[in-house]
Amino acid sequence: MPKRAASEDPEGAPPPIKAAAKQKIYSTNPNTVRARARAAALSGVELLIEKRKNADQAQVTAAYKVLKKTPGFDKLSKSEQKEKLKAEREAVMHKL
Repeated sequence: MPKRAASEDPEGAPPPIKAAAKQKIYSTNPNTVRARARAAALSGVELLIEKRKNADQAQVTAAYKVLKKTPGFDKLSKSEQKEKLKAEREAVMHKL
């Protein structure tokens, strides 16, 4: 029996891509719709700046999460916690 090519072999071939999977399904959340419309209205440079701001904020948020999980952070006073978070933000922003 001759061997079939991998594309003909039903076991070795990847599953066919469905038509619905090719279409992009967007969220209908009003906040997301508004943000998507706002981003679509931005020029190329403005959009690049917006994406970089979002990336900066994501890095700051990730650093905050790590800092808040450190032992003893919850034992600090609110003002000390604010100072630590402020210092962490400055450290992250200067690192970028």
